[in-house]
Formats: sequence, structure tokens, C-alpha cells
Amino acid sequence: SEGKIPRPLNSWLIFLKDFTAKIKTESNVKLCIKDISSMASKSWSNQPPQVKQFFEILGVSAKQVHTLIFPGYKFRPERK
Repeated sequence: SEGKIPRPLNSWLIFLKDFTAKIKTESNVKLCIKDISSMASKSWSNQPPQVKQFFEILGVSAKQVHTLIFPGYKFRPERK
């Protein structure tokens, strides 16, 4: 719906977005998002702490930028 503010990306979503972009450029095989997400989850589990910390920092930065763009934003999930 128009006017709906998206949630800020967290460290996992930023990692998944990066992982997906790499897989799509490096792989000739067309994979569905379910398979890519599963692969990313395994990759995330095997990442060294420095890599996870890097994405945590990106997540904090994304949240700060989101706060600047959408001051007063509060996540309010809607029931279906």
C-alpha cells in the first residue's frame, strides 16, 4: 500500500541481499529465493565473527539512516 514505511534492514537481511546478488552474478543456474535463503543461512553460520560484526555495523548504520529519513517511525504490525 502507498505510504507504508518499510522496516529498516537488519544485519541478516543485508547479508542475504549481498549473498543473493553474488549468487545471481556468479551462478548460471536459476535458483529460487527459498534455495538462496537456505544457502545464505548456511553461509552465515560459517562466517567468522569479523564478517558478522561487519554486517552488524551495516545494520546499525541502516537503522540510523532509516531514523533520519523516517523520524518517529515505530514498527506496528497489522493483524491479517
